[in-house]
Amino acid sequence: MKKTKIVAVMGLVGLLAACDNAKDWMGFVYPDQNNTAQMTSLGNFASFAQCKAAAISALRAMPEQALSGFECGFKCRAAETGGANICEQRRR
Repeated sequence: MKKTKIVAVMGLVGLLAACDNAKDWMGFVYPDQNNTAQMTSLGNFASFAQCKAAAISALRAMPEQALSGFECGFKCRAAETGGANICEQRRR
């Protein structure tokens, strides 16, 4: 599948998640779970279940599913020094 289709699917998932007011969960997918520096944010979700469902949909759209991974973070904020977000909880 082309990269533009993957980005479109992830964008749609993010838009659907934005319809809910509570946004405590943040979704991330990793095209290569061994390289977490390269990740795509899926946006914010009201629950872990919504985040996980969106992440799994996004992963299925990726060409190399065997190498892909995801993570959902609870109450995340940007790190002051840059780099990875700081989350109260992270789940897969």
